[in-house]
Amino acid sequence: MSHLNVRPYNNHEILLFPPCIDDYLEDEHPVRMIDEVVETLNLTPLYEEISNVGNPSYHPKMLVKLIFYAYANKTFSSRKIAEKTKTDVAFIYLSGMQKPDFRTISDFRKNNIEFLNTLFVEVVKICQRLGMIGIEHMSCDGSVFKANASNDKSYTLKKITQEEEEIQQQIKELFSKAERTDHEEDEKYGLNNSGCELPDDINTKQKRAKKLQDILSKLQSAKEKLRTLDENKDTTKKKINLTDNDAQIQKDRGKKIPGYRGQIMVDAKEQVIVACDITSEQSDVNQAIPITEQTLKNLQIKKENSVDTNTKIKISADSGYSSGNNLKYFENKHNIDAYIPDKEYQAQQRGKQGHRSQFNKEFFEYISEKNCFICPEGNKVTYIGQKLKRKKYIVSIYRCNDCINCKHFGICTTCPQGRSIYVSGYEQSISNMREKLSSCEGKKVYSRRQVIVEPVFGNIKHNLGFREFLVRNKEKVRGEFALISIVHNIVKISGYLRKLGVSLNEALTISPFIPVPSG
Repeated sequence: MSHLNVRPYNNHEILLFPPCIDDYLEDEHPVRMIDEVVETLNLTPLYEEISNVGNPSYHPKMLVKLIFYAYANKTFSSRKIAEKTKTDVAFIYLSGMQKPDFRTISDFRKNNIEFLNTLFVEVVKICQRLGMIGIEHMSCDGSVFKANASNDKSYTLKKITQEEEEIQQQIKELFSKAERTDHEEDEKYGLNNSGCELPDDINTKQKRAKKLQDILSKLQSAKEKLRTLDENKDTTKKKINLTDNDAQIQKDRGKKIPGYRGQIMVDAKEQVIVACDITSEQSDVNQAIPITEQTLKNLQIKKENSVDTNTKIKISADSGYSSGNNLKYFENKHNIDAYIPDKEYQAQQRGKQGHRSQFNKEFFEYISEKNCFICPEGNKVTYIGQKLKRKKYIVSIYRCNDCINCKHFGICTTCPQGRSIYVSGYEQSISNMREKLSSCEGKKVYSRRQVIVEPVFGNIKHNLGFREFLVRNKEKVRGEFALISIVHNIVKISGYLRKLGVSLNEALTISPFIPVPSG
């Protein structure tokens, strides 16, 4: 075979000098960016938890690198991560040829997952130093991620009560059978004589009874939690999941699953996630203010304009974030220019109102002198009083008494009492927002929302393959969402520096920072 024109090959050859792991990876390999970024992070809190006694621990820096790179490559299982430290060159490179077992990796992730919120902010600051964040236009959005819980374990108060009664009956029957067996053995062997062990089936039933008792305790705990929610009139949480009490039923592509809503704020320049959070609520309306406040904090932006600052951030969001309270908040933020349509306005823009559009509230003329509205048919809609709306804000109610004889009855309204109009103290804020969105500048700004934030969720769910949390309870889930957001940002850093042709360390020392060439 020596005559073959091939290169020498011997995979059992003994090397005189051991090779460097670094030699097995090309310079542009993405694993190097993970390595460089983690080297810049402050991991002191992790070091402080290491015990000074016992066997030496694996280095936290190495485990952080492994987990970051694993999530960047759709590898979420601790067993698969452990396996790759033996077979995948990139994982071997990051681990320094060490081989932590899956339990070590799993425990490290589980015990330190909440610390990742701190690391997320550090990575955002790196992006800021690199000039990747423009702080001109940002968009926020929410998306559903499945909880580490089964839908079958989601219970209403009624279902809990029914199952509780069934389990109590099963426990009663199991213990009753065990007592009968004891009584029969006492009669057979005598009170002071030892007989055979309990039959296997009874022994198994006793174990089952204990298991049922544990389930019953969980049900009773969940029942108390639901009762508390009911007392507080919390209508957003009608079910509770026994596996993850913090998860709630979410609508996702036509299905109902136990999950959370991931919230992100994305900067337009390089699609860096500048703020992230999760909520178990089933809508985004209460998240606009918290995600904005977190953005200002993470980027160290003053909450109000100062004399030496002309920063005016454009923030866009879909109608799910619209509420009178949110619009008032943004009106009072002099350094924020918000673009958030209300649901009715957005529906009109999408042409979903059809033949009812002529009966929208804005086509009713308000007569301030008489404190009434005039409908498109000329009928008077008079003031009848006020009402507390959803225990959040007061609305004034106007009602027309001539609707039943109107030719548009059944189209404008189907209520026998007549068409009602609700006016809140936020009407002017809503009107101002609609006017801004209808302007040429407003249309231009808002049209960019989709291309700023939605591709980020696409990257997380499709490219990174992250659709379901591995941990349970809200704080740990928040940490895991910060983890996947960190990975997204590191991928963005890698692509950004590739255009520049410099390493992270080199880029961080350039002052002023060299902008990425266009094209």
